[in-house]
Amino acid sequence: MRAAAWAALVVGSLLGYQCAWRQGMGIGQWAFVRGQVTREDYLTRQRVTYGLPYFSAARWINENLPPKAKVLVLGESRAFYLERDFVAATVYDHNPFWTAAASAADAADLSARLGAQGVTHILMSARQLHLRHDSPGVLPRAAAGSALVDDFLRRWVDVLWEDREDRGGNPRWLTVYRLRREAAAAPLPVNPVRMVLGILAQQGF
Repeated sequence: MRAAAWAALVVGSLLGYQCAWRQGMGIGQWAFVRGQVTREDYLTRQRVTYGLPYFSAARWINENLPPKAKVLVLGESRAFYLERDFVAATVYDHNPFWTAAASAADAADLSARLGAQGVTHILMSARQLHLRHDSPGVLPRAAAGSALVDDFLRRWVDVLWEDREDRGGNPRWLTVYRLRREAAAAPLPVNPVRMVLGILAQQGF
């Protein structure tokens, strides 16, 4: 019995080691440990344990936004790598952006409500909005499809940076906006939220 127990322990340990090694290879962990991949490349690439990374946006924010900036994170729930003050919500909570949009009288009022919270910029992950479409806290359909939100995202923000890739193994659509004090005379041509809702309608969601 003692010999059988030791044999089972050895076999189980070897199996666990093999599983850990193979899984580490699959997610590129060992390549990073060996120095074959930089930290930035590792955190920017999608893999099975790290879907739709936001790191490229966080890096741009950390390098370009003023120290006193406050970023509202929309669609994305992760904000660990942001070195600026931020407002974020988990997939189980209601994002403050949608709460403000639901109670605002118009786009100007929504901008004022966000400004009252100290928000100066917005980081939006359109891909995450699509992925979390079944979570009303992340993408409440009524508020997201409203004319108020469409007006706000077209006339009350400026696009500072965007990283979009629709095909391949590392898809993303990340946008950093700056809140405006006044509405723009010429609206932005694209509202990512409206586009996500259109794609969901085509897909039957």
